[in-house]
Amino acid sequence: MKNFNDKFNIAFNFHKKNKIDKALKIYLKLFSDQSENFNLLYLIGTCYVQTKKPDKAITYFEKAIKINDNHIATFNNLAGAYFELNRYNEAIEIYQKLLKIEPNFNQAKNNLAVCFGKLKNHTKAIEIIEQLLKKDPYNFEAYNNLGNIYLNSKKNDLAIINYKKSLEINPKYINALKNLGNLYSKNREYKNALNIFKKINDLDPNYSELINDIFFTKMKICDWDEYENLKLKIINYIEEKKIIDPFILNCVLDNPNLQKKAAENYIENISKDLQENFKFSNKNNLKPKIAYFSGDFKDHPVMHLLLDVFKNQNNSNFDYYAFSIYKHKEDNWNRNLKEYFKDIIHLDNMSDQEVVDLSRKIGIDIAIDLSGFTEISRPKIFLNRCAPIQINFLGYPGTMGTKNIDYIIADKIVIPENQKRNYSEQVIYTKNCYQANINKREITEKKFEKKDFGLPENSFVYCNFNTNYKITPQIFEVWLEILNKTKNTVLWILNNNQIVVENLNKILEKKNLDKNRIIFTKPLPINEHLKRIQLADLFLDTYPYGAHTTASDAIRMNLPIITIKGKSFPSRVASSILNQVELNDLVTNDIIEYQNLAVKIAESSNYFNSIRKKLANSIKKTSLFDSYNFTKNLENIYSNLLNNYEKN
Repeated sequence: MKNFNDKFNIAFNFHKKNKIDKALKIYLKLFSDQSENFNLLYLIGTCYVQTKKPDKAITYFEKAIKINDNHIATFNNLAGAYFELNRYNEAIEIYQKLLKIEPNFNQAKNNLAVCFGKLKNHTKAIEIIEQLLKKDPYNFEAYNNLGNIYLNSKKNDLAIINYKKSLEINPKYINALKNLGNLYSKNREYKNALNIFKKINDLDPNYSELINDIFFTKMKICDWDEYENLKLKIINYIEEKKIIDPFILNCVLDNPNLQKKAAENYIENISKDLQENFKFSNKNNLKPKIAYFSGDFKDHPVMHLLLDVFKNQNNSNFDYYAFSIYKHKEDNWNRNLKEYFKDIIHLDNMSDQEVVDLSRKIGIDIAIDLSGFTEISRPKIFLNRCAPIQINFLGYPGTMGTKNIDYIIADKIVIPENQKRNYSEQVIYTKNCYQANINKREITEKKFEKKDFGLPENSFVYCNFNTNYKITPQIFEVWLEILNKTKNTVLWILNNNQIVVENLNKILEKKNLDKNRIIFTKPLPINEHLKRIQLADLFLDTYPYGAHTTASDAIRMNLPIITIKGKSFPSRVASSILNQVELNDLVTNDIIEYQNLAVKIAESSNYFNSIRKKLANSIKKTSLFDSYNFTKNLENIYSNLLNNYEKN
């Protein structure tokens, strides 16, 4: 026994000094002789929690509870391990048992409420926290959790109130600061957001996740003061396997290999307890069941592209379902959506696992993720296999970094053969451009003139209508060089925030460029926007995240676009679109070629007119807007995938 105690004390001292691996190694050796020792079971489980192996921790905590069913810390850690694995119902059961032993354990009440929130049972979660706060009105964690629940219930004002209450009690509480900062950014209160992020950075300069929030918020308002340093830090973080939002990465790097690594790091962080080998029994379906999952069944670029696909899909051969991540307000884009689907299922109040279970119960054969890593997305639904065949398509231009997404639909321009290795999915090529498009668009009958938007009547109008976060300091520098090298030209830019105007005007002052050379314009309803872009002469694409829906909008309205074809998916979409209208001459390979071409087009009226004429002729015969045949080809892809799956 003395030998046991000596070894145990050595291990325990390692544990106290945070040398977890050394402690665990000794604990496990001791456990082989004393498998019923409660302390060993508890400490081994704790080591596994600390080394982020909650699945192993559960085994030891459950054995410990069989020996001592009154130990609060074991129950708490066991529930936490279930939570880490997204097994919220089991965590709830353990927390409820714990609270019978110790009814005043407020941390457990907080965690219990969070679990109910994760299961979308917001009413129950709010009830638990409000009861907690009656007894403990200074519980800053509870106010923060309440803010999260209101945020997930789309009650942003109440979320802000509760984050602020949390910070009144504890001004240094980083979780509440981060949540408040993110919500400010979401509400386009960018200066407030950056002030909050600065406070967090002052409190914890090593808080690695903060870089996503700071960088993307700055990109939204074209604040590039720290751009190069932040970009370098992001690259280093990816190599260090820290979590960088893959969507943000698309805006700044033309590097498919790093984009894949970022996606893999991100997925690894959120993918606990994956069900990779779930057995499906859908072969008895009378018709194959196809489901589209999206947070954008509304007036949104995804619907601007896909509505005709939904209209044209063959409901005689397939049963189609729409799984809508949010139940959006009715608009012109979703008003008739129910006519095209067997069912529309709203996921607002369903947990990820409940969605997975429902999809399996319905018998979905093919699930198509239209959201990927975009803001309104639920990747865990796909990580836990909601269908035997899962596809990444259209909404997110890049890999999801997981083998649980089987395929990505692309074309040979956006993902060339030599880049397939940088996609975890198997690439399926469409016959033409991968981008779906509506055949005919509704365009306002309003009459627009240049003076309506402050455009000089006789100037050559360059434009860019991409969202502001796609503008990098490098591409903006090139735009200014283009203006410098041309006469009687202006640049027409979309802006969502007055801060964008202020920041870009500061750069113009430094360059001694007339502020009137850049004209800013506000977003318009899409049917009016399509009409106004006819007033422009040439669309200057961004890089590395180029125009996608915006590019096909420009082409539709006979507005030429020049682009830089990089290596990554987001940088090559406009190239694919231009290929469809036989305008590959407008695809450039680098910044210098891009700049020279933009100058040449503005200075040579003959060359410019020949481009416009060629585009007008190409539009008449292009397959880019042939939504009927695109849908037919897409359904052939689905049929082939199902046939191959059944053979296997």
